[in-house]
Amino acid sequence: MKLCTQALVFDAYGTLFDVHSVIALCDRKFPRQGAELSKLWRTKQLEYTWLRSLVGRYEDFWTVLRSAVEYGILVKNPVEGVKVPKDKGSRSRTKPHISPG
Repeated sequence: MKLCTQALVFDAYGTLFDVHSVIALCDRKFPRQGAELSKLWRTKQLEYTWLRSLVGRYEDFWTVLRSAVEYGILVKNPVEGVKVPKDKGSRSRTKPHISPG
């Protein structure tokens, strides 16, 4: 029996990409909080994904990412609050942007 590969699957996010590469940007926007903010929002993003899977309420990657970033910024900056601009155009082509208060 000859086996033939039909597909290869990679878990790119967190495996092939550095999910904490945003620390420098976070430090510029929120001084001395970049590493902690990155860790907090990545943890929250995974929690939101797991919980949504468990209760059957799917949201796409960008929606879950936005919720996690907003949570992280609110926890680290409760006084200033958060403004994560809405995407313009396709989510698959638009990177999320972070800006304080």
